[in-house]
Amino acid sequence: SSFDKKMIQTVVGVGYIHDENEEKGEKSVLFRTRLATGNYEVAFAFQGGTTRASNVPVAVTHSSGISQLEVNQQKQGTAKAPYSVLGKFQFDDKQDALVSISTAGTTGFVVVDAIRFTPLDAINSKSNVAQTADPKTDVPKTGLDSPGLATAKMQLEELNEQLKTL
Repeated sequence: SSFDKKMIQTVVGVGYIHDENEEKGEKSVLFRTRLATGNYEVAFAFQGGTTRASNVPVAVTHSSGISQLEVNQQKQGTAKAPYSVLGKFQFDDKQDALVSISTAGTTGFVVVDAIRFTPLDAINSKSNVAQTADPKTDVPKTGLDSPGLATAKMQLEELNEQLKTL
């Protein structure tokens, strides 16, 4: 089953997606990109609210392994501050950078808008332009289009089997 697309009260891009508060554990979203080797701040955009899940499982796959996180979507993700920082991670240009958002064990709507990778190393920063992937259009959003910046590509798919192996 897939997430439901909504085109109202957009935070990033054209709209956002959510799980319809149904089929918990059966729905997930994967953001996949190849980044230049370096350190990045990874942030998750969503529209927060009281009907949102307070325990959204998020896995960030980086060069040192996988970081399992939990995001409270009731507290963050407003139009004024759409991103919740997941952390700072090292990525290697020889492997995909992955951010997986699951509905397993959640109560309330799980909302997904975008993931942003902000380069922290001076050599990769190009004026510290962030890369964002938009799950509605499968097209990366960047402040600069230059060959030196990573192209963010998002894949929206059901990942139950892959999540089990993570």
